[in-house]
Amino acid sequence: MLGTIAPRAMTPHDALGATLLSAFLDLATLHSDGWGYARADASDHPPHLLTGLTPARDAPLAEPSAVSLLYLRFASAGAAVAPENLQPFVADGIVFAHNGALTPRTLALDALTDRERAGLRGTTDSEVYFALVR
Repeated sequence: MLGTIAPRAMTPHDALGATLLSAFLDLATLHSDGWGYARADASDHPPHLLTGLTPARDAPLAEPSAVSLLYLRFASAGAAVAPENLQPFVADGIVFAHNGALTPRTLALDALTDRERAGLRGTTDSEVYFALVR
């Protein structure tokens, strides 16, 4: 997970430099579980979100922004590698990514309202955690 906040709109390449960005994207070749890129400027509501199951090196990271979050997914054991499970998540104008485990997931699900549970798209504990935070 790499986040950038810049005084002006920049691409991840400009903000991080070729060496750091390349090394980070190389990590994705170890697990290849998907990637996500959220970016925003002051006028972007909601933030722009791109995700993919393609190699992270192919991610379209050329659009400049003042704020961005690049996430390379390393799926937990048993978690499906599917588009609906890719992070970061965006809802209510908020961008969220989580690295870790929320267990037991069922207790977190029980803390959500029926409407919040119905809004879940995927099967990850991270998405449930995001719903709880919101």
